[in-house]
This record gives sequence, structure tokens and C-alpha cells, in this order.
Amino acid sequence: MNPLNRRSQGSARTRDKRGFMLLEFAISIGFIGALSALIMTSSFQTMKASSDGGAKLDLALESTKAVRWLIRDVHRADLTDLVDGGGAVATASFDWLEEGVSHSCTYSLDDNMLLRTCDGTASHAARNISGLEFTRDGRLVTVSFTITASRRSDVTEQVTLNFALGGG
Repeated sequence: MNPLNRRSQGSARTRDKRGFMLLEFAISIGFIGALSALIMTSSFQTMKASSDGGAKLDLALESTKAVRWLIRDVHRADLTDLVDGGGAVATASFDWLEEGVSHSCTYSLDDNMLLRTCDGTASHAARNISGLEFTRDGRLVTVSFTITASRRSDVTEQVTLNFALGGG
């Protein structure tokens, strides 16, 4: 084999390697840049979500507290003071008989707290509640209210629930 050919082949390989390394380097830089952009975008979205996340969690927790008692009491009730087909009212009572004992629970607002008075004992079922309204259509009781996050007063949610009177 001709020594010149070996040298020229070696130079060609070195040139190819350098060019490939440069291209590889450019692709790596581009990949790192794209990955960095994704990470930064994700980080900013996570920070934004966490600032609202606590407020939305407050809404969910307080709504759950309010709904837990309402479901139980409305489903047990055989009687209510809500007028069938009547307009919306801010206070409602639900009465039932259980194992020969008569029970009565009344719901109302007390300084932005959902007040549940059951068998003479009052307790706050949920806080940061406003605009509480009850309506009745046959056996269907509709409860609606607005709930505000305790951490951020600008985060609110309108809740509307339908329950079957004496449904369980």
C-alpha cells in the first residue's frame, strides 16, 4: 500500500472525527437549551400552581366539610320546613325519626360560617361561606353557596348541590 494513501486516509478520518464532534457538540448544546427551557417553564408553572394550590385546597376541604353533614341530614330527613316550589331561603330545618328518637337539624349562616344546629347543639360545619340558599322541588332539595379560600379572598367557588329528601 502506498504510504501517501495511508496518510491521506488518516487525515480524512481525523477531519471526519472533528466535524462529527463539532456537530455532536452543537446538537448537545441545542438539546441542553431545549431541556433547560422545558425545566424553566415547568418550574414557573409549578410555582404558579402552588401559589393557587393552597387556596384551592382550602376550598375543597371546606366544601367537603359542609357537604358531609348536609348529605347525612337531608337524606335522613322525612320532613323539612322548606316550602315545595317556594323561593330560596337562607335557613332550613330537616327532621327525622331514628330508633324512636326524633332529630332536628337546622342550617344557617353565622358570620360567614355554616352553622349546623342539631338536636340543640350548635357547631360550625364549614367556614368562609356566603350566599347560602335552600330551595325545594318535590323531594329534591337544592343547596347553593359561595365559598372563599381562607388564604386568598380572591379565590372563590360557587357550589350547587342537589339532594333527595329522605333518600337514604
